[in-house]
Amino acid sequence: MSQLNALALRVSRMEPQQAAAMMGEESEATIAAVLSLLPPAKAIALLPRFEAARRSAILSAATAEQRRQWLHNQEYSKGTVGELMEPAVALFPPSRTVFEVVQQLRDMVRQAFITYVYVVDTDRRLIGVVVMRELLLAQPVQALADIMIEHPFFLKATQSVTDVIPLVHTRHFPEYPVCAEGGVIVGIVRGYALFHQQMLEVSAQPSKMVGIDREERIQTGPWRSVHLRHPWLQFNLVSSFFAAGVVGFYEDTVAQFLAVAAFVPVMVGQSASTGAQALAVALRGLTLGEFKHEDWEALIVKEARVGLVNGALVGATAALAMFVYASLQHQARAASLAIVMLLAMIISTLLSSVVGAAMPLAMKRWGCDPAVASTILVGGLTRIVSIASFLALTHWILL
Repeated sequence: MSQLNALALRVSRMEPQQAAAMMGEESEATIAAVLSLLPPAKAIALLPRFEAARRSAILSAATAEQRRQWLHNQEYSKGTVGELMEPAVALFPPSRTVFEVVQQLRDMVRQAFITYVYVVDTDRRLIGVVVMRELLLAQPVQALADIMIEHPFFLKATQSVTDVIPLVHTRHFPEYPVCAEGGVIVGIVRGYALFHQQMLEVSAQPSKMVGIDREERIQTGPWRSVHLRHPWLQFNLVSSFFAAGVVGFYEDTVAQFLAVAAFVPVMVGQSASTGAQALAVALRGLTLGEFKHEDWEALIVKEARVGLVNGALVGATAALAMFVYASLQHQARAASLAIVMLLAMIISTLLSSVVGAAMPLAMKRWGCDPAVASTILVGGLTRIVSIASFLALTHWILL
């Protein structure tokens, strides 16, 4: 068992494709045993990485209950409660006596870790929960219907983990029943599994924001890392080409006012930082369940105000720097350039704040992971917006 635990620990630290390759020499029985030690989401992410024939052999080597649960979990979307489910074992009808339940539990606990007894009707609909303390203190002849907690709290298999965290963090139950439509129990999910998944999401956010897939680990091979990261670098390059096109469009303006060219990187860096700040706040709110989609207008308005004020403050500093620089370069219209710098900074930081806050909301609305490459997306858009606003204002005001 210690060897299996060690192997399971190694697998848990790898991305699925690499883990499947590492276990290629192991027997199907060993792989099934390792998968049973992993969190359900990790296990069902690994299974498709094996060839069809070997995958069938691995499933055959697992217990019938475990095999059925893995196959059932695969029907749910990534990031949902259904992906984290374990088999619900202790299911009994309400008429079963305490004595009968205890007798059966003695055998069940040898195969599974049981926390609660779930009371179900003939259609497997959840109607009550019995905690072990009540079972211990009840009379042997009492029926479960007499000691169960009616209308228990449960999770839906289709709910996202992000959405259920606010619902469970005040309850702190060791496990939660998971039901499908009609209240039919389809599994259980451990409390630690929910918070572990949430921890993974939070820890993966910085990586996903810069285009690194959540599957990538330190042990991931270099070619696999290139495959996971490269598409977003190409996108970043394309956005840079668009920004360069904006500069080219205003080439005559830049040629006449060289101070503008010197301050373009200042404008780009400031707007990118502003957008990243708004993005971080929006992502954190979504991840922790502090933000509902209907609150998006309030968030956008708030970030617009923050961007406006920050733009005015940093714009004043940048305008002063522009005035000094242009004066030292003997530019005839140093004061006008300073005004342009101030206005452009206000506009770019205002728009960057709105883009940074709106991007994760839009991506979630479109069914995408809000964090995936969000920094690259926001950075590309703010780069174009900041340069365009700066050069357009210079052209309109000074020419």
